[in-house]
Amino acid sequence: MKKAFLVQSFFLIIILTIYGCNESSPKKVNNRNLKTSIQTRVNKTDSLPLDFSSCYMEPWIKKVKPEQELHAWFIYLKPGQYHIKLNGRTDSRIQRTLKMEVNHTADGALLCADSFMLTKEKKMYTSDFNITQEAFYKISLKPRRIFGGVSINDVALLSTDGDGYIAKWLTSPSVHLKFFPDDGLKYEYDWLYGEILVPEGFDPLYTYWECIGFHRGYFGIQTNSFTERRVLFSVWDSSKEAIDRSKVKEDDKVVLMDKNSLVHAGSFGNEGTGGQTYWRYNWKTGIPMKFLMNVRKLPNNTVVYSAWIMDMESEGWKYVASWRTPKENRYFDGFYSFIENFGVPTGQCVRKGEYSNMWGYRVNDKKWIEFNKAKLTYTDGEPGSRSDYDGGLVKGKPSTFYLSSGGYAPPAVSPSKLLVATPSGKEPVIDMKTLSQRVDNAIKKSVYLSVHDKK
Repeated sequence: MKKAFLVQSFFLIIILTIYGCNESSPKKVNNRNLKTSIQTRVNKTDSLPLDFSSCYMEPWIKKVKPEQELHAWFIYLKPGQYHIKLNGRTDSRIQRTLKMEVNHTADGALLCADSFMLTKEKKMYTSDFNITQEAFYKISLKPRRIFGGVSINDVALLSTDGDGYIAKWLTSPSVHLKFFPDDGLKYEYDWLYGEILVPEGFDPLYTYWECIGFHRGYFGIQTNSFTERRVLFSVWDSSKEAIDRSKVKEDDKVVLMDKNSLVHAGSFGNEGTGGQTYWRYNWKTGIPMKFLMNVRKLPNNTVVYSAWIMDMESEGWKYVASWRTPKENRYFDGFYSFIENFGVPTGQCVRKGEYSNMWGYRVNDKKWIEFNKAKLTYTDGEPGSRSDYDGGLVKGKPSTFYLSSGGYAPPAVSPSKLLVATPSGKEPVIDMKTLSQRVDNAIKKSVYLSVHDKK
């Protein structure tokens, strides 16, 4: 037997009965962002264990019968002959059927499909396929949940002439747009405005679409579960503490000034620390979400950040919250947007967002300035790992940018590329004076309370 077919002693023994519970929510899946702990490559001398900590559990988008569920590995393969080896048996006289498929990720083309009938007698099963095009491929094992004792040992991918790897991350790359005005110069702004439209079918779970990212916080929308979506507005403390907010001095913490009665307020850590407000808000795909922010300078080196949203013109602007931020005296100097797969990895799904009408209200001359230029950047898509990100201008919408991430597709654009959109000229029409009254009242109330606390 060739060396490539030798079973290495460190293969894991996977007892599939651990998946016998009726999982009804993907929240129960562990967050597997890290590199698999054993090995990530397959080549002439090494076989690749298909470890169950390096795969996805599908489907995500709807409930199906147990026999339709599957484990899915996404593996980058170069041309060559490959072999999948599965060694297993049942724990009784019953028989269980497992199905193995290999598909091209880009177009779903089926390369290989085999069924394995497991019996009480331990047996090795193999499935062979040939790769002619270098790309990511999906290897799936069905069903995911098997009721009754089934032992699967040494699931592995082998090759005598090919080469490939499992990507380091199961989350999709984060991809960003940094916006600039047409002249490319930096100005001070006290209001920022932008819009996001999430196309139908590109809103997988655990995605965050940021519309307004600034030097002290972020403001956008999320998909949090099958039944819950959120508007998220967070501001960082004036501290270098990265993990534990209890270690932050009180005079370095941001303070909630006011919020909508439907908005939940709290704090966060582990990515810097700060104050967080979120609204369980059932925003819709295909409908633009409009975002508005204001920064107000106060005495004593302090500012107040306030946020509003709008999706239905007839309902007008909806106030989210205001945060007082100490040791800060800057106006906005621009903003950025991004798409992120947070929490539970759903990086096999494609997430998209369209970004349009990005504006800033310039302080020195009280004029709206349009941001029609943007630079595309990304994280996680390092060489030898994942690079399934994309961004540019929406076809047929020359004034609209887009971002895309996930799905194991090849990158379609070079990072750090400067994107230039056609100016829309659609200056925001906003009654800022009326909206500011909510902030005025919050500041007055805060000053009143502060004065009376000192008595």
